[in-house]
Amino acid sequence: MSIVSVLLLITMLAVGGAARHLAAVKTDPSDAAAMQAIAKSTRADEAVGWGKKSADPCDGTWAGVRCDMGRVTSINASRGGLIGRLNGTDLSKLAFLTDLDLSFNGLRNDVPVLPTPLPRLVSLNLRSNSFSDIPVGFFAGFPALETFAVDDNDMIFPTISRDDVLKCSKLRSFSANNASIFGVLPNYFGNTTLFPALETLSLARNQFTGVVLAGFGYKSNIKYLDIGGQHDSDGIGRSTLIGSLDLFIPDMENLVEARFDHNALIGPALNATKLVNLRVFDASYNDLCGVPKFAEGIMLYFNSGSVTFGGGALLSDRQGGDLHSGAFPFSPRPASGHVVCLLRTGFDGQCGSLLSDGQVAATHIDGHIPATARRISARRRPLPGDIVCPLLPRLSLVK
Repeated sequence: MSIVSVLLLITMLAVGGAARHLAAVKTDPSDAAAMQAIAKSTRADEAVGWGKKSADPCDGTWAGVRCDMGRVTSINASRGGLIGRLNGTDLSKLAFLTDLDLSFNGLRNDVPVLPTPLPRLVSLNLRSNSFSDIPVGFFAGFPALETFAVDDNDMIFPTISRDDVLKCSKLRSFSANNASIFGVLPNYFGNTTLFPALETLSLARNQFTGVVLAGFGYKSNIKYLDIGGQHDSDGIGRSTLIGSLDLFIPDMENLVEARFDHNALIGPALNATKLVNLRVFDASYNDLCGVPKFAEGIMLYFNSGSVTFGGGALLSDRQGGDLHSGAFPFSPRPASGHVVCLLRTGFDGQCGSLLSDGQVAATHIDGHIPATARRISARRRPLPGDIVCPLLPRLSLVK
C-alpha cells in the first residue's frame, strides 16, 4: 500500500471517528429540560412529534431543531400546528439559540418576557399566530436581535415601548404589519443614531396616529418602508396619521420601496429625483397636491378620487375661490390661519395664511413651504387654475 493510500485511510478514519463523536454528543441537560417543557406548553410533542422517538433534542429526531456540540442553536417549527403558549422562563434557558421561527401557528397569550436575556438570538419570527400583547420588557430579552417579525397577530391594543425596543440597537428588519398596534407612530425607528443598521421597517395596517416628523430616516440605511393603511380604533377606519412627504423622503437616499397609502398625509407632492435606488412608491389615497417628480422607471401609485393629484383643490372657472366652503375636498378643511400654497405647476407658487374672507396673505406664516415656492407678496383670492395646497405647521426633527 502506497504512502498516499495510507494517509488517505488515516484521514477517513479520523473524520469518521469525529463524526461519530459529534453524533454521540448528548444535549446539555439545561437545554434538554427547556426543550421538553417547550414541547409540552406549545403542544409540539403532539403536533410535530418532539420527544416521541427520543427525549434528546439533539439526536436528529426532533424536526426543525439544530444543535452544535449539544447546545440548541436553531428552532424552526413554522406551520407546525403549535398551540398553547410559549413560556419565557423555558425559552430563556436556551443560551446558545440564534434563530427561532414559530410563524404560522396558533400560539396565544402574550409574547414572552424572558427572565434571562438570550445573548445570541439574532432572528425571531412570530408572525401569524394568536398572540395578544407585546409586554414591556419583551425586547430586552433579545439584545442581539437583527430580524423581528410579528405580523398578522390580532392583538388587543398592544404598544411598542420605546425604551424597551431601543435595547435592540442591532435591528436590521422590524416587521409588525396588521398587528393592531396603536399609539403615536414610533418615529425613533427613523433615527440613524438609534438604529444604524435598520434596512426594513414595516408597520402597515395598524392604528398609529400622530405625525411623521421632519428628518425621519435622514441619511439612514432604510431600503424598505411601509407605514400604509393606518386607521383609528373607533371602527370607522379613518386615518389620523399625518405628515408632509417632502420633509423627510428626499433625504432617505437608500430607499428602494416606500408605501404610505391610505393615510392622511398632506402638503405638496415631493421631488424625489435624487433617490436613484427607488423602484416602488405608493402614496395613494392621501391629501397630497401638486405634481410629483421622480426619476424614470419607478412604479408610482397616486390614485385618488379627488379632482387633482392626491386631493388638491383645483379651482376652475366653475369653482369659486372660497376655501371655507363645503366644496373643498380636504378633511379637515383649511381654516383661518392655516398655511396654504397656491400652486400652478410643480412646486412653483405662492404661500401664505388663509384669512377669514377667503383670501391668502403673507402674515403669520409658521409652516414649511416648498423650496421653489415663495411667500405671497400681497393679499389675493385663489384664482381659476390654482391648485390649493394646505400645509402642516413646521414639524420638529425626529428624535
